[in-house]
Order: sequence, then structure tokens, then C-alpha cells
Amino acid sequence: MVNIHNLTFAIPLRSHLPADHRFAFVADGGNSGLDFVKSVLITDSQRYIESMPIQIRQHEFKVLQQHEFEISKAFEKFLKAYIKQTKRILANPSIPKPAWCSFSPLQYFHKELGIDHL
Repeated sequence: MVNIHNLTFAIPLRSHLPADHRFAFVADGGNSGLDFVKSVLITDSQRYIESMPIQIRQHEFKVLQQHEFEISKAFEKFLKAYIKQTKRILANPSIPKPAWCSFSPLQYFHKELGIDHL
């Protein structure tokens, strides 16, 4: 979970990130890590966040802890790029929508992100 501009985002861990994945934080130097493209905005933490602790591999947990600030800054950069690209497309619908925007769950949170709906 990452907080950016008073909004809370959940970023999923993935075991098989593609090698050419543009927006990710690789946790172990291999192919697992955080997938920024698949992040979601948490609008109601009481409703959507489990109280049960989740379990991840210890070495991945340590890497995530050690790089918490870096992850937050990298996600903020991704979020700015997503908002900028989406606004560009809104202003000029003839611009093709890149896959990383098309397949992002963030497309369902444009109101909360201050983006007009596509």
C-alpha cells in the first residue's frame, strides 16, 4: 500500500512479471515484484482491506521494506505519467491508447484522480 496525495493505492505483487515490463519494482532481481500497472485505488479501506495478515516470502518482504521510499517515489512517477497520458488522449482522441493505460484498473478511478472520464 502506498499513499500519494491523500489517496491510498494497493500495488499487487506478481511472480511472473514480463521481462520488458515498463512499470514495476522487481523485488529480487528476478521476475517477481510490484506491478504498478495493476494498482488500484482503495476508496474504502474498511471494506476492501482484509484484517488478516498476508504472507509473502521473507526476502521479498525485506527488500520491500528497505526500498519503501524508492517504491513510493517510483509509483508517484508512474501515477503522474498515467494521468498525463490519459489527459493527452482525452484532449486528442485520435492518439492510440497504450496497453499500459488500457489494462490498468486506474481507468475506473478517473474521478478520484481528477481526470475526466474517457
